[in-house]
Amino acid sequence: MTEINLFPKQPQSVTVLVFITVLIVLLLILTVMVHMRNRKLKSTLEEQMAERRLLDKICADFTAVYYVELNTGSFEILHINDGTNVKKMNLKQGDNFNSSADQYAVQYLYEKERQEFKDWISTGHLKEQLSRKERITYHYRSKPNPNQHEFFEAQAAKIYEDEKHFFALVGFRHIDDIMEKETMIQNQLKQALDEARLSNEIISAIAKSYCSIYRIDVQKDFFEEISNDSEIHKLTGNRGSASEKLYQLCDTMVASEYRSLIRPFLDVSTLSARLKTEEYISTEYRMCDGSWHRMLFTVKKRDESGNVTHVLCTVRSISDSKRREEDLNFAAEAAKWEAEMKTRFLATMSHDIRTPLNGIIGMVNMGNQYADDPQMQQKIREKVMESLKYLVSLVNDVLDMNKLQSGDLKDQQLLFDLTEVLQELNQIYDERAAKKGIRYEIDWKNGTYSHSTLVGNPVYLGRILSNIMDNAIKFSQSGSVLTLGG
Repeated sequence: MTEINLFPKQPQSVTVLVFITVLIVLLLILTVMVHMRNRKLKSTLEEQMAERRLLDKICADFTAVYYVELNTGSFEILHINDGTNVKKMNLKQGDNFNSSADQYAVQYLYEKERQEFKDWISTGHLKEQLSRKERITYHYRSKPNPNQHEFFEAQAAKIYEDEKHFFALVGFRHIDDIMEKETMIQNQLKQALDEARLSNEIISAIAKSYCSIYRIDVQKDFFEEISNDSEIHKLTGNRGSASEKLYQLCDTMVASEYRSLIRPFLDVSTLSARLKTEEYISTEYRMCDGSWHRMLFTVKKRDESGNVTHVLCTVRSISDSKRREEDLNFAAEAAKWEAEMKTRFLATMSHDIRTPLNGIIGMVNMGNQYADDPQMQQKIREKVMESLKYLVSLVNDVLDMNKLQSGDLKDQQLLFDLTEVLQELNQIYDERAAKKGIRYEIDWKNGTYSHSTLVGNPVYLGRILSNIMDNAIKFSQSGSVLTLGG
């Protein structure tokens, strides 16, 4: 039987075919690998582009960003805005970060702020701080740049760290808009603080006028002490039952005769009703030490129905005003008494004035009856002269009283003889006493004065003695005896 071979042996053709097949497979594998590598490169590129876009977005908020190796001080410039001071420095990649920061501080920072900036931005300080924190910030002020920015914030963030390297990202951004808002807020806070301080000073000054101030919750019968004699305008920590506190003050400090009158006023349970149509009620009382106080309940808060829920209880000393009130009452009484005395004086004086006037009229009429009798005319003239002298004395008394009240009266110190004054008075009142049937005796032996020449006002002395003698004759009965020492 003959064997038929459908595939004759062709060694060279098979080898070529296998080689081509392998080559095709390798090409396919290589193509797949290249495609996969391209895809990976494209993905990496896309990631890098995304990171770059993100970095650009981040850097857009910063005027300058640096990638710094803190161990060596070398740095890479990632971003610098136009119109900045650092742009004018023309920094290069090979520059040292510390040296560049020092140069920037010298050129663009105010002298008083340079050292603090250089200490903070130094690579040693950044490394020490970033070893413990992921991010640190610092605010400073520079000379205005071409964009008129002068307030800046420096930020440093740790990127990577190993045994040999320490990489950080250091960025700068202007914060003038933030500072402007902060300044405005600070000014508002300062204004509010000044207003609060002024209000506090005013309230404290007012509080000094009060011995005690209490804030009372009427519904809960609860009090808080706002101030007392030693602690002004602040909560002292004293608090508790308002009724107990007020009654305790009443029983321990109010004078006993006023306690029964004050206790109803201190009744907290009736405060709301008593203040229904009033904004405040008050009372006055005397303390155990004799001083006077006034207590005032003032409405602080009402509910929607108008009922009082909270009041302020203030206590102040009114001893001075009470004293002034008493002084005014005393002055009023004194003025009333003085007016009564003036009225009485004028009534008496009018009677005393009419007496010599009537005597003068009578003497003139008698003179007409004895017109041809020289002796009688002489006696009548003497009597008229005595009455006129007496009348002048009365008028002088009235005038001197007016001068004394107005402060115009001036005392005169004169040298006079007491004997002459007494002789003249005795002569006058001897005749007056005789007319009333009174015996007028002068006992010179009982005189005790050793000097007759004195310094003073003889007119005033004569008036005083005349008033005494007038009363003695006026209130003595006919037939009595008036005895005077010489």
